[in-house]
Amino acid sequence: MRDLRVGNQVSVGHLGIGTITWSVGIPHHSGAAQLQVISDESMRFPLPIDTFPVLEVCDDDKVEIQKLARGYIHEALEEYMDYRLINKGVLNKERWKAIKARKGITAYRDLRTMDLTSSRLAPKEKVGSGTMTASTKLQGVLAVGVVDGDFNEMAFGLLNGNTEMPEIKSPYTNDKIADAKVLAAIVDPTPTEPFRGMYINWSVSPGAPLLLSKLIRPRDFVYLESIGTLSTVSGDCIGYSLLHSLQIPIIHELSEYRIVRANASVCALFRQKSPGKIELYVKGFVDAMGSVTPCIVLSATANALISYRKVVSAGR
Repeated sequence: MRDLRVGNQVSVGHLGIGTITWSVGIPHHSGAAQLQVISDESMRFPLPIDTFPVLEVCDDDKVEIQKLARGYIHEALEEYMDYRLINKGVLNKERWKAIKARKGITAYRDLRTMDLTSSRLAPKEKVGSGTMTASTKLQGVLAVGVVDGDFNEMAFGLLNGNTEMPEIKSPYTNDKIADAKVLAAIVDPTPTEPFRGMYINWSVSPGAPLLLSKLIRPRDFVYLESIGTLSTVSGDCIGYSLLHSLQIPIIHELSEYRIVRANASVCALFRQKSPGKIELYVKGFVDAMGSVTPCIVLSATANALISYRKVVSAGR
């Protein structure tokens, strides 16, 4: 794949996107005047509007990025169908340990260490001259359950293609994002595919509960977001949301702000199980990098995956 091409060094402050994943701590508020101090008095959000350049993604790269997303989504779908049809919605207790539950959704810790060097999650794919980088061994988290809602509400609630939508949804999702931007649009929704969208985004989260914020630096993510629907061979309509970290050299790490670049891969699947009921299946991992205690990362990841239940309210 050819390198991602970079346009003129112009402001990208007019773009923005929010997400409900990987986040703990202080809620995001819109507006430049509403600044947040997280772990250092000199670190305020939102960051300057010229922090990152605008990315111009060529057509060939867009095709390759879509192939990358399809691979992760279809692997997650295979696992979900095994869970649903072969295992009848029952998890193996020798592998999965419940660690948190909230309003119909339970998060499980994968007791099996995930070896990224032999998994599709291995950070081998390149986007331009960039790759995803992560630790070689991680523990995954899986959140499953049933929530009240309608399929279309869930799908609309996941769309984050412009600045205004995260601000509108924030009171419903209570996402904990300090700052965020759309770096490039790969696919935008259309009248015939209103639930389809794919973007390269950046977001930063406080990184720790308030009591630990002086010790743990904020984490940011550069990631591919892909949202859409697909049909199974049996005719079921499945919605999906993929968030997968990318490393793009021009989107440099923000060490001058004491922000640590972290990695994550999360894929959420959902379907209308019955009238007014949606089944959720969300699996992923977060590599916080640095010296964050694993139990903090595990708890934050579980909270993030469980929070997908709130998306329905945002789509109403």
